[in-house]
Amino acid sequence: MAKPINVLIVEDSEDDALLLLRQLRRDGYEPEYDLVATAEGMRVSLSRRSWDLVIADYSLPRFSGLMALNMVRERDPDLPFIIVSGVIGEETAVEAMRAGAHDYLMKGNLARLAPAIEREVREAQIRKDRKRAEEALRESETRFIAEMKESQERLRQSLQEKEVLLKEIHHRVKNNLQVVYSLLNLQSGYIRDPKALDMFHEAQNRVKSMAIVHDVLYHSEDLARVNFGEYIRTLMGNLFRSFGAGGGRVRSRIHVGRVHLDFDTAIPCGLLINELVSNSLKYAFPDGRSGEVFVTLDRTEGNRVVLEVGDDGVGVPEAIDIKNTQTLGLQLVTTLTQQLGGTITLDRSVGTRFTVTFTDPGSVGKELEHVGSTNSGG
Repeated sequence: MAKPINVLIVEDSEDDALLLLRQLRRDGYEPEYDLVATAEGMRVSLSRRSWDLVIADYSLPRFSGLMALNMVRERDPDLPFIIVSGVIGEETAVEAMRAGAHDYLMKGNLARLAPAIEREVREAQIRKDRKRAEEALRESETRFIAEMKESQERLRQSLQEKEVLLKEIHHRVKNNLQVVYSLLNLQSGYIRDPKALDMFHEAQNRVKSMAIVHDVLYHSEDLARVNFGEYIRTLMGNLFRSFGAGGGRVRSRIHVGRVHLDFDTAIPCGLLINELVSNSLKYAFPDGRSGEVFVTLDRTEGNRVVLEVGDDGVGVPEAIDIKNTQTLGLQLVTTLTQQLGGTITLDRSVGTRFTVTFTDPGSVGKELEHVGSTNSGG
């Protein structure tokens, strides 16, 4: 059964064209063809229909095979283009192949026409399939990139919504703790027992220390970690006001690296600082004595955090064992240190210095950036 093929023949000799058609039929093809010999005829035929093959003579009176080749390359560079000539030399044939022709034959050897057509049509199909696959891949990549961008935008919006919600939660928790603080303050107005009144004030300060954590997170860009330098400064200011330690008699000294703690670590660490600073403000400077309360916080090797809280006051009596005491504040200090998975030591050599060392589980591999120290009058 004859194989249909659409052939555009560029030839000025009808006899040569008939020889080509006869050879095609002899080789088992059933050709549909146009015969052109000018650039205009070539242009019309290329626009009129889709062709499987172009067979062109190399030299025509008003046209040439190279001109036809350029027109084909502009329109469809994958369209098989075979030059058939009776006068073409080897150098000219090589020039034509470099220009984009797929094969060349001598008119006296048309027996090679069928194998050449089969090969070039097959390779043209391979080129077209490859281009379609590449185009499909590009379209797939474009869709994938668009879908990824859309997914990232949805994720960004979702995270933004969650951050807003989380900020609102921190804000509401802080407000609720502030309500508890205010209720304790109101209730303390009815208390006449000095010891009971002190207990209320201590409870207020503990509630306030937790509220400050939520307030710092509410104003932070990172909702997972607390900027502890900012937190300590706010907490110290609140405690100095609460104990009436301002006015320059008792000074505060804060030395904090750029340490950020996760929420589960920040709460017990904040309460720990609250208890130790409160203890200094209550007991270290009796009878109007002046002095300094200090807090330092640094990160060391192995992701360890070292917290030091102390004063240059009268010191803790030798009789008090911080790990075995009936004092609620020091009991809380021991409990909170255990909650942090840390250790605590007490140095009585100059005033009082508590050193608490613990591991920050949320900052493995992060380096400390020192941000200096501050001094104030509380």
